[in-house]
This record gives sequence, structure tokens and C-alpha cells, in this order.
Amino acid sequence: MTSGQCFVKLLGQCYMGDGRLSAPGKDRLAERVEDALVKGNCRRAMGLLSRRSLLNPDSPEGIRVAHELHPGPIEGYEAPVLQPTENMDLPARITEEEVVRAVKSMGLSKSPGPSGLGPAHWRVLIQVQGVPEALAQAFNEILGAAQRRGYRALYEFRLVLIPKDETGSRYRPIAISETIMMALHKIVLSRLRTQILALLETEQIALHRMHMGGVRMAYTEMQADGTHAVSLDITNAFNSIPREEILRGLDQASVPLILRNHIEAFLQLRHAAHLDSVPCGVPQGDPLSMLLYCVGQNLFIKELKERYPRLIAYADDILIFHSDNSDATGIVTEATTLAKRYGLTVNTGKCQSTQRGQEVSFLGARSRRRGSP
Repeated sequence: MTSGQCFVKLLGQCYMGDGRLSAPGKDRLAERVEDALVKGNCRRAMGLLSRRSLLNPDSPEGIRVAHELHPGPIEGYEAPVLQPTENMDLPARITEEEVVRAVKSMGLSKSPGPSGLGPAHWRVLIQVQGVPEALAQAFNEILGAAQRRGYRALYEFRLVLIPKDETGSRYRPIAISETIMMALHKIVLSRLRTQILALLETEQIALHRMHMGGVRMAYTEMQADGTHAVSLDITNAFNSIPREEILRGLDQASVPLILRNHIEAFLQLRHAAHLDSVPCGVPQGDPLSMLLYCVGQNLFIKELKERYPRLIAYADDILIFHSDNSDATGIVTEATTLAKRYGLTVNTGKCQSTQRGQEVSFLGARSRRRGSP
């Protein structure tokens, strides 16, 4: 067996049994919350409380919601004809040192994927002689594989449905992939970051290390006399961005074919219990998620900027600045039409405008027009 095949077999042998991560019973919940607070771990205390209202993804309602939150392409979307890059450059081989760094960089509180092997397990395993070397070999084999379906098991994720409001009527899906695959994707991210930053419109600030400067800029713009702001709300953005838009962006950036093909396999082979495949989107929770989403919406942002040059975007959090002479409703209508071309849906009912006297926010910076109630 090759290193990659051994890797797949190891994760399969460690497959986590049902119910291992269910919330504690009511009789123990208060005790655990109290213990966390005494130790000063407020994050864990809040996490325990929030788990009380998680929707079981294996229940009939959970299965329905899971399919609803992972839709196919929107009606009318025409996928582009892809022209894969001719960049045959081989990225630097993954080293043992990179594997160790990636594993150690993951917080111990991070939940494990389907195998049940979390960061704490891998931190112990990489201390065993020969394990970092074997993992590096497996990673390089997976990236260079001509036939990737043999590694489909590595792309399984554990779905967690987190309520977005107190009513429990809306949920945010979190895809918890295998911990060790997230370590691999941290390394892949380091290979792609510079190249992708060169592709993205400068108004896309999510990947910039100093993105808080963009927040200050947005707030300053919103306070300027004669300037209005419109916020766009993209419906279920991360789970609905078409794969074809992501791959088109990677091709435009001339990403090395070996990395481009790995990402294509990752997007195509993702699956979970009750979800044999995921037709669109990127998983919320993977190190590559933000980069891939920004790549996928880049042409949308580029065309939007041609019409409205003053805008800023942090992933799907998009703000357009305009003068009194422009109508906010018209801007939203045009953005909605443009978004559909790229497989995205603007929720017009949730778009806010200072021109209408509404409060507009961008990553916590809030503003409404002076004199508004």
C-alpha cells in the first residue's frame, strides 16, 4: 500500500461512532457550564449552552434542512466553459516541518471530523518517529494523484447545524472536515495566497492581513457628507457559489494545475451523511473556504465595480457607496441582476441603505445618514 492508501485506511479504522459528540444531558449541562465558568473559560461555557439548540443532522428535519442549505445552481445560471490553466509547474513538495507546523497551529478545542481524530490526537501522533514523514508523503501523493476518487473518503465532513436565531427556524451549516485534511489545506493555502491576492480586486479585503484598515475606510466613507451606502445581502453565499466560478477564477490566476485539480476534486467529492454530494459552494470551516469564495465572486465584484467604483467587500459582506444623485433601489436591482449571472442570489429584502434612513453596517462599523431617526 502507498502512503496515501494507508492514510485513507487509518481514518477509516478510526471512524467515530454515532452519538459520540451529542450534547450532555440536562442533569450534567449546568454542572459543565459552571465548571467552565469557574475556570474562566467563557467560550466553552457559551459553546455548551449553544449545543442545547443544535439541530440533529440525522433527524428528518435535519436532513431536510441540510439539503435545503446545499442547493444546486440557481435557475437560469449558465456555467462558463472552463479553460484549465496550462501551468504545469510543480509546487514545492510538502515537508515534514510544514506538516508539524500545520498540526500545531490548530486549536485544541477544534471539533474532530468523521474519524473522531482531533487536533489533540494529531499533536501526539506527530511526535512519534516517522509519522510526520509518512504524512508528508501521503499529502504529496494525494496532491499529485491522477485518479482522485480513491481518496473520496478523505473529503467526508461532519455536518453541524447551528441556529441563526432564537426561534430555531434558520440554521448555519458548518462542515467539519477531517482535522488532518484541514492541516493539508493550511499548507495548500500558503502555496496559493500570493497568487490569488494578485488576482482579486483590491476591494476584496478578506485575505488582506490588515483588513481592519478597510473597516476604517468604510466607516469614514459612510460619514462623509453627500455619501450614501448600500449593503448587499447574498443568500446562503458560501453554500451556493457555483464550483465553475471558483475554477474559472483559479484558471484566470494560472494556479498550477496540480493544485487546481486538487481543489476541483475537493469541491466535487465533498460529502456527508445524507448528502452524497454537494453541488455548489465551499465548506464553512475549511482553511481554503474564504480564499475559494473570494475567487468565485471576483468577476461579480469586478463588474459591480465598473458600475459603482466605490465599494468594499469582505467575502459576501458587500458595501456600495454612492451620491445623492443615485437611487439605492436601482443599485440593488442592478446588483441583483448581475449576481444572477454568476450564480448568486441577492436577498433584496435584507439589503440596507442609508438613503432610506436605514442603518448600514460593515464588519461591526455601523452608520446611518445624519438626521435619520
